[in-house]
Amino acid sequence: MPDIGDVSRYDAYPDPFDDLLDTDRRARGYLAVNCSQCHRPGGPAPVALDLRFDTPLPQTGLLNVTPSSGNLGLVAATIVTPGSKESSVLWERMRRLDTNRMPPLGSHRVDSAGVDLIGQWIDQLTAVP
Repeated sequence: MPDIGDVSRYDAYPDPFDDLLDTDRRARGYLAVNCSQCHRPGGPAPVALDLRFDTPLPQTGLLNVTPSSGNLGLVAATIVTPGSKESSVLWERMRRLDTNRMPPLGSHRVDSAGVDLIGQWIDQLTAVP
């Protein structure tokens, strides 16, 4: 295996649970680390989302987009409804452990801290930037 050198040379994602950091950067970092391996151009997810950290928010495919994989019973659902986690399918999928959960594999419990972070982030969004 090649030596990658001093790890301090590389950028790090923001700590998602450091409340002193900006909520937007923490949430975007969380989505990048936990979701972008599938939700990116050319990724295996069957939906057009790009959750990489450096993708500008309006270009992620998240905001005010009708979900193609169902609304999970949410009223006026979009993937992310700025200002309303309760209408956001992304947040709802993170809260589940049934066949509609995200991530779909490798999870046996809900990441409560991650759900809280993404919920705070969605609720603070006021409009499409």
